[in-house]
Amino acid sequence: MKTREQETTPDYVSRLKDKKFAFNQKSFENAKQDAEKGFKREDDNRFWNPKRDAGGNTNCVFRFMPNKDFESETVQNVFHHAQHFFQLPNGRYFVENCPKAIGMPCPVCEENTKLWETGTPENKALYSIRKARKPNICNVYVKKDAVEPENEGKIFLYELPWDIYQMVLQKQDPAPNTGVEKANPFFPLMSPDFKLKITTQVKPVGPKGEKKPCRVYSGSNFSDIIEPLADDNTINKLIGMCYNFKLLREEKKFKIRSYEEIKADYMKALHGTAISSSTASEQAAPSEIKSIEEALKKEEEPKNPVVTNEDADAEDEGPDPDDIEVGEKETPGDEISINTDDLFS
Repeated sequence: MKTREQETTPDYVSRLKDKKFAFNQKSFENAKQDAEKGFKREDDNRFWNPKRDAGGNTNCVFRFMPNKDFESETVQNVFHHAQHFFQLPNGRYFVENCPKAIGMPCPVCEENTKLWETGTPENKALYSIRKARKPNICNVYVKKDAVEPENEGKIFLYELPWDIYQMVLQKQDPAPNTGVEKANPFFPLMSPDFKLKITTQVKPVGPKGEKKPCRVYSGSNFSDIIEPLADDNTINKLIGMCYNFKLLREEKKFKIRSYEEIKADYMKALHGTAISSSTASEQAAPSEIKSIEEALKKEEEPKNPVVTNEDADAEDEGPDPDDIEVGEKETPGDEISINTDDLFS
């Protein structure tokens, strides 16, 4: 079997130039508005998970790389996914990919919103546990990995921490008077390196202010130098090693089932009783979207902008109207709660 490196590599560089990919405002706006799309990366060696040293810190350098999908009219360089993963009262776990990742209504989110609307502390706690986790994933080329140098020179998928995702958005569309130079981080023919700095601090997190060790990314930033990653031939080979998000969406772990299937299984899991497909259809999709095919088409032209914060603990201080329309809002911040046993992994 041929390795990815041994396969014949198309001329991606020319295709980048032909598509005028350096910076396309329409493409950026569509990508920005599409930010509503879990997955466990620990069991997938395609993902880069920067390790920290004994002090809980690390410094890495990487370059953002494009989605290897040159067939779609709109290029989406960040892969958005969503997944419900929680324990049921009977001790079993419910795991389901959330249809909101591709712009479809989700019956689990709808039932979850009902919990919040009761206003009771118990149901609000259940709401927090059952809401979908929504990571943002992209291709990266690792130039420096202080703890695991064997990762250097390789292409990986990388789940963006909240703060870094915000830096990417700001780099593509800087706010006025910030001094940030506008650039497309996903254009390796002319883009900046990203200098990743992770430190570990014990901070109060969550609504109760419980002190936990947290990863902090505030020292990270883009390089001031905007330049080609390498020569055209090398860049071409590296893009050939990147992942195609259209194909990624078709994988079983990312696949989205129909509203009716999810509704039936979720009601059975919650109450021990199944509902028929016809009943599920009657309760289905409060939207014009009725099929996966239609949703995938709409994914090219997202309508509702949303930014999620998966690196900060949610603060349950009010209902999440976005849970019904476009996604979840969480409190912006630069820390996340992590398991103490996994502190320096």
